Amino acid sequence: MDATLDGRDRNALFQRLKPFCVKISQLAIKDSEVPAAARELVQLTDRVLAILEEQVKRGPDILDEKLAEYVFFPLYHIFRQMDRYPASLVENSIKCLRLLILHGWRAKMPAKLVQQILSLLVFVIDGTPGSQDKRELSEETSKMRSLCWAMQSP
Repeated sequence: MDATLDGRDRNALFQRLKPFCVKISQLAIKDSEVPAAARELVQLTDRVLAILEEQVKRGPDILDEKLAEYVFFPLYHIFRQMDRYPASLVENSIKCLRLLILHGWRAKMPAKLVQQILSLLVFVIDGTPGSQDKRELSEETSKMRSLCWAMQSP
């Protein structure tokens, strides 16, 4: 594919993702405990997930490591506070992260980021240390467990 077309497609994908990622960041960083914020975050992550899934079907090569890092930033804030959010939001975030790992970073993920994501996923899968509340693992979370093992392999 022509590099100019590739760049245009990447920019178009970025422009589609940007408003949702910005709003997710604003809401997740704000530490709001308002139920309406959680509902809005679910809707926003639904949109991001739909955009990523559509792009993977159309042309996964457009989703590169820079876009993956951009989308990961707001998701990171959701994962940091996941005990405060509904399971559907965490689930959407996990699905997005899975697509970012498989199609965005592929084999180009920096070692430091791999370690950060693995540490984060330990909390997603096993829960917060010392917490008595254990989440029931969804099918998507179980898939992420397998992906974690794959990320650790050379």
